[in-house]
Amino acid sequence: MLFYPLLLGALAISFPFLSLVGMMIFSGRAAMQGIDMPIRVIGAFFLAPAAILLWDHTGMMIPALDAIIGVGLVCLIFLLALKAHVPFGSAFTLSALAIIAYGLVRVVAWGEQLSTMHINALETAMGQMPQMLDKTMLQTTVDIMGSFWPASWMLSQLLALYLGYVLFQRSLGVKFRWSDQRFPSAYNILLVAVLPVYFVPGARIMFVNGFIALCVIPFIQGLGLLIDRLGRIVQNRLLRILVLVFLLINIISYALITLFGFADLWWNFRNIKTGGNPA
Repeated sequence: MLFYPLLLGALAISFPFLSLVGMMIFSGRAAMQGIDMPIRVIGAFFLAPAAILLWDHTGMMIPALDAIIGVGLVCLIFLLALKAHVPFGSAFTLSALAIIAYGLVRVVAWGEQLSTMHINALETAMGQMPQMLDKTMLQTTVDIMGSFWPASWMLSQLLALYLGYVLFQRSLGVKFRWSDQRFPSAYNILLVAVLPVYFVPGARIMFVNGFIALCVIPFIQGLGLLIDRLGRIVQNRLLRILVLVFLLINIISYALITLFGFADLWWNFRNIKTGGNPA
């Protein structure tokens, strides 16, 4: 059992997305035998990142901490929440908030360094196709992406967490249904509470990045509501899939789905419990 978290800990240094998915799958299988001591289950995960951090604490600090906090700690929080008999949806929410909090800490601690790295990578990639794209458009794209790289990291880890969350439940034999997705209604209070940060001088870009990540949970909730309603209105499965694809390739739909999720968090239109039963 120690081999898999040890291997995933080493993988997390370079591929935190894959490692988080793998850790959630491993945790689900381990949970079938009981998770009385979560740190014992996944403790070996932290060995490789900690060793890398001690070996080269300057050059490898960011990837090592991304592994330790952005993967290992997130998974540990999820397991500790389940051990405390917290419902699945609430446990996922706590882990998602840990990713967002750490994502914002990355901006404060290493923002300039990470921003330069992302911009250089974008400019290199864009520079390989100058004949295909207008230079003004290229620069505009680099500027936009250079402002929103924190959200891109948080969104990728949140996606990994959600994929792992689905596979975790399947490992326990819990049937996953999009239309049953439900998260704590108190989450909306957090969304409303952070809105004034937008008006704080110098904090607007960080607020927008953080708020985009915070909107992932209402989006998932809204998508579940949409799938539930489509299932009642459109009986043909293929037609339902086509409607969903059409909606998801339209960027405006994402805002509408998120607003539906925000409303569903408050009013619980489907009358379902928060995230099922605890493990």
